[in-house]
Amino acid sequence: TPSQLSVPRAVLRKRADLATTLRSALARKGRCQKDERPLVVGAHLRFATSSRSFAKEAHPHSWLGPVRTEVNGIKTTRIVLCTHNGDFEALDVGKLFGGESRPMALDELRRWLAVRLGRPAPCAADSCALAGCLDLLFAAGDAASAARLAVARLDDVRAGDATIRSTLVEGLKAGLDGDALTKLLNERYPPNMAPLAAPDAQRIAADALAEFQKGDLRTAVVRVLRNAHGAFGVAAHASAAPGAVVLGSVKQPMIIGIGRGFVAYASERAALHVGCVGSHLEARYVLKEGDVISVVSGTPGLHCGAVLQRATLSHGTFATLEDFDGVSDLMARPVNPSQFGGDVVGRDLADLPSVLQAITRSFDGGPNKVTASTFSSRLFDAQRRGASPFDLVIIWGGG
Repeated sequence: TPSQLSVPRAVLRKRADLATTLRSALARKGRCQKDERPLVVGAHLRFATSSRSFAKEAHPHSWLGPVRTEVNGIKTTRIVLCTHNGDFEALDVGKLFGGESRPMALDELRRWLAVRLGRPAPCAADSCALAGCLDLLFAAGDAASAARLAVARLDDVRAGDATIRSTLVEGLKAGLDGDALTKLLNERYPPNMAPLAAPDAQRIAADALAEFQKGDLRTAVVRVLRNAHGAFGVAAHASAAPGAVVLGSVKQPMIIGIGRGFVAYASERAALHVGCVGSHLEARYVLKEGDVISVVSGTPGLHCGAVLQRATLSHGTFATLEDFDGVSDLMARPVNPSQFGGDVVGRDLADLPSVLQAITRSFDGGPNKVTASTFSSRLFDAQRRGASPFDLVIIWGGG
C-alpha cells in the first residue's frame, strides 16, 4: 500500500563503514517480493559536515514525517523523504509564488516553514529544510496539503488560519469549482471581519484547486530547484508516489546508471560504480545543469524495469529520455563491447593511468606545486624553531 515506506537507519561515527551496516539493515527490512512493486532505495552514506552523528541528523530527511491524511479519497499515511548532497543555502520564496524576489536564508526559511507546516524543524540540517519545502509543495490529491500550500504566500497570521484551511479542504473534498470555493470562503466570515480581500480569496481558491490537481512530486522538485540558492543534488521519494524517485541537480554533478532490471543513481561516478559492483552497468546518463529526472517503475518487459523522463528547470515539461530529441540520451556515450563487453566500469578503470598522468603533468611546475612547496618549507622551519616533539609530520591536501 502507499503507506508502506520503510526508513531503516544505520548510525555510526562519521568515518566508520556505514555501507556495510546499512546493507545489513536493508537485507532485514527492505526485501522486495515478486508480487510487490520494485524496491526503491534512497540513502546517503555519510552525515552532513555540519551535523552530528545522531539518528535524526541522518538521511533521508522528512519535516513532517508520517502523517495520517486522505489522498485521492483514500485514508492513508503520507510521508515525503529527501536525500540530498551539497549545500542548500536559501529559497527565493517571492519567486516561488510568482512575486518579487525574496530570498530566505535557512534560519528564516525554517521559521517560515514551521508556521506553514504546523511544526518546528526536526533537526538543523539544510537537508531537513529542503525536505520541508518538498513537504509543502507536494499536494496532489491531498486536500489538506493543497489548502496549506494555497495560503502559504500569505502573512504568518493568515497562513496559519485554521478556518481558511478547513474551508478550502471542505470545498476541495466536495469537488467545488473556483467560483463556488471562493463563495464558500467569503461566507465563513462576516464582511467586516473577513481576513481575505475578494481578489485574495479568488486567487487562493484557484491556487488550491491547481495544487490539488497538479502539484505532484516531480513538479514540487522542479519548483524548489528553480528557486533554490546553493549547489546540490537531491533525490525525493514519497509514499503517495510508490515505486518512483525524482532526481534533480543544481550546479553539482549527478549521474544515473542503467542496468538490466535496475536503475542506480549517485552524486559521483565512483560512488555509482562501487554501488553496482557485481552488476552489469550498461549505460549512464549524466545530469546536465538544471536537469530533473523522473524514474517510475514500469512493466516487467522494460529493459531496466523503469520509465525515465527528463525535464529542465527552464521548461518543466517531462519527456521520455529514449525519445528526447529523437535520440536516446541514455546511450549518448557509446559502449565499446570489444574490450570490456559493454562494462562501463571497466572502461573507467582502464582510464585511470592516463588520468593520473594528466594530474601529475598539471601539478609539476604549476602554481599548486609552488604553493605546496612554500607551505611545507615554512611549516618545517616553524616546527624546528619551536623544538616540536613530533617525529613525523604528514601533509595531505585534497579538494
